[in-house]
Amino acid sequence: SIGLFISARTDNQIVSLITTVLVCGLFYLLGSDALTALFGNEVGEFFRLLGTGARFESITRGVIDLRDAILDEGSLAAPALMAQRRQCDD
Repeated sequence: SIGLFISARTDNQIVSLITTVLVCGLFYLLGSDALTALFGNEVGEFFRLLGTGARFESITRGVIDLRDAILDEGSLAAPALMAQRRQCDD
């Protein structure tokens, strides 16, 4: 849905693809141990909450946390609703 939102914001498909890959990569790396170790405990924990990489690690271990499921649904719904609103405004 991030790609859907970015695609609604631009007319060029190549720019949309590249921007989507960069934004999704940023969200994945945001929660990585390498990046969170550079910051203090509170800031690192905040980045870990925003990043998607930590959630994928827990799922690969077989742990399904309700907080992760709710956050994943929210991260899918919010850009989709913003893209829909953008399409209705045009």
